[in-house]
Amino acid sequence: MKNKILKYITLPFIAGVIGMLLLFAVSLIPQSMVQKNASASAHQLDADEITPRYINFWDWSYGFDNHTDTLIVMESYNLETFQDALLNPYRNVQKYEGEETYISDAFIERVDEGADNDTIYVRYWQGFRIFIRPMLMVFPYFQLRQVVSWVFFGLMFFMLAALAERKGVFASLCIGLAIIFVNPSIISHSLQFTPCFIISFAAILFLLFTENLTFDRGFAFCAFGMMTQYFDFYTAPIATCGLPLLVWLMIDESSRCKYKTILKSFAAWAYGYASLWLVKLVMVTLFTDYNGLADGLGSFIRRIGVKPTENVSGEFTPVGAFIAAWDMVTPGATGAIALAALAFIVAVSALIIWKKQGIARLLDSAAYLAVAALPIIWFSVASQPTTIHAYFQYRPLVVFFAGIFLFALEATPFKNRNLLRK
Repeated sequence: MKNKILKYITLPFIAGVIGMLLLFAVSLIPQSMVQKNASASAHQLDADEITPRYINFWDWSYGFDNHTDTLIVMESYNLETFQDALLNPYRNVQKYEGEETYISDAFIERVDEGADNDTIYVRYWQGFRIFIRPMLMVFPYFQLRQVVSWVFFGLMFFMLAALAERKGVFASLCIGLAIIFVNPSIISHSLQFTPCFIISFAAILFLLFTENLTFDRGFAFCAFGMMTQYFDFYTAPIATCGLPLLVWLMIDESSRCKYKTILKSFAAWAYGYASLWLVKLVMVTLFTDYNGLADGLGSFIRRIGVKPTENVSGEFTPVGAFIAAWDMVTPGATGAIALAALAFIVAVSALIIWKKQGIARLLDSAAYLAVAALPIIWFSVASQPTTIHAYFQYRPLVVFFAGIFLFALEATPFKNRNLLRK
């Protein structure tokens, strides 16, 4: 037990050192090698809208956040020193009298005119830079998006195929259908939206291909949490816990208490996610003149509404956050109908399982519903950012859908997930 605790304590520090070394390594790429494509990227983003909505203009779930994608590319371009890896400097939107400007204008000023950075963004690792900066040697922004979409769909189909082969076609269909509900066509073409899903797909593949190995999966979920903290720009972090956890419940069917598995896995994931964040803030505080801990913890308190701030207190509630997120899936009256339909499916499935297999089996199967509740809990804690940025922060609902579909599968003749395997 002492050795296990020691391992958990040391893991985030080891991961933090590795993460910082990787950022420093790509900072050594000469600026001249990324200059051309960084400039092309700035102009491509400037020619587009700041929050374009493709396919369906009236539906915000089809919206991109080009402000953040611009920031991602600019931060990758700015990564020239070890200090840059810690402080994440960028040039912010400039205010000129009588002229409306955007982050893309600031990026053009930075990359074409050599304007100075004037803002730092220390509370995120921005680990995506270890991939984006090297890719800028070859691709401008829109080609970057295309490559990212190939990775997204390639991993997704490989994951669903592996899940179908090992746990059955119907289990794979449940996960695939859940992904469809959160608009993968948009996720796949955004530098900001893809990391959590790519991590989730990779995590599921890891669990599937190591299912016959004996080791503490808590360390795996801790690693999933740290990877999320390192790469994600706060979009759908709980998905990297919920989706792999649903698959792990399918794999670990012999577990005596699935709820204990859920609690241990979530605790390990949350520890990895939070601890690597604190390591980043401590590194900034120790190795620069900036107080990273004050910045990060202050932002956290403001975001969860612990400290009342102007226009925040009383405005954002857990119920309001869920409604805002649900409206992105299916707005208006259709949203209420869809939610009622899901409630009906859960009720009927529960009744079938109870009548045919008994209360013990019902309680066992309801573990999928417990995991499905994770995004609801997440929205309740982070109601402010969920409400403000619902058009992309609604996507943890993929766990909600997948959990309900897998619970309903337990009530069908196809609950034996290996039914189609010979």
